[in-house]
Amino acid sequence: TFNNIINDSIQYQVILTGASQYTCTSYDTDTVTVYPDPIAEIDTNGLLLDCATLIIDSTLIHADSSYTIANDNYSWTITHYDSFGNPIVPPITGTGPNPPIDSITTDLDSVQVILSVTNNWGCNPDADTIMIYTIEDPVAHFILDKDQGCDTLFVQTDTTSISTDGEYTWEVFVDNGGIL
Repeated sequence: TFNNIINDSIQYQVILTGASQYTCTSYDTDTVTVYPDPIAEIDTNGLLLDCATLIIDSTLIHADSSYTIANDNYSWTITHYDSFGNPIVPPITGTGPNPPIDSITTDLDSVQVILSVTNNWGCNPDADTIMIYTIEDPVAHFILDKDQGCDTLFVQTDTTSISTDGEYTWEVFVDNGGIL
């Protein structure tokens, strides 16, 4: 049994020596090369749980480049799922160390990303899978008790039942572009 080294090939020299009862010898030599299996690993650079629209590209995820000697062929499959967990067909596919550009445009949707890796030596392929989700975007909605009047005007604001729970920041812009 010959084992490989992760991310490196190794060569074993095999020697057969024959000897006769009269101390005559002969030998034969051959070399066995064991190539590394590919390793699929998805690196993440950004948040895999974020608000919609969530762009899926090489700034969010990419194939780990630590295993480049063992990895020759990269294949991506991105399958979209709706908020009920049902797949939306067809899946998005691409090749190379970076995923195909895609996006999740709806709140509470998800995608499954599968990276499959092979090498040119025909070693055992490998795959890595991650899920990327969008969360419910907040809804900011309010009403004013009046929207015009004379100097000095006091205006009351109130959020409505359409607004979702969360943290809100109020800003008031003046006609000349300043913020109060």
